[in-house]
Amino acid sequence: MSADFDVLSAFMILFLALILSFMVSVNVSTYTNLFLNEIDEQSAALHVIEQLCLHPGVPISWENNVSSVELVGLALPNCSSPYTLSPIKVRALPRLSSSNLLRLLGVSDSRFKVQISLEPLFRDSSDLAFKLGDANLREAFTASRVVSISGELFVLRVSVERVRSG
Repeated sequence: MSADFDVLSAFMILFLALILSFMVSVNVSTYTNLFLNEIDEQSAALHVIEQLCLHPGVPISWENNVSSVELVGLALPNCSSPYTLSPIKVRALPRLSSSNLLRLLGVSDSRFKVQISLEPLFRDSSDLAFKLGDANLREAFTASRVVSISGELFVLRVSVERVRSG
């Protein structure tokens, strides 16, 4: 009788250990996926903001014909100061469709919702200010840079949120 009880106890302990390890692995997997999703959002936001701020785009004068653009960038061409943007390129950016803009920035619109905004740092408004993209971002990662346009300071923000399935 005692041997049967010992075997039964051993199976119960083994069964409980298996259930506990399964529960832990499910939680670890869930948290790992959440962490990797955040890394994707951060990587996309940083890629977009750096491309906009540090590259003039291809062709370099894409703002004159937005249908010819191959790579979007807002940097002032031939400027030695980083984060100095061209006011003409900034005004041209809203003329691109949202899906085309995301494609040109290398961001998949099926995986991410993106919002790009530019606001003056010290004034209430400016004719250069804009807000493009998805307005309903709730859990987005936002990258910001202080940029100079014609001697004035602005804040450029790129917010990226993964599209949730289901």
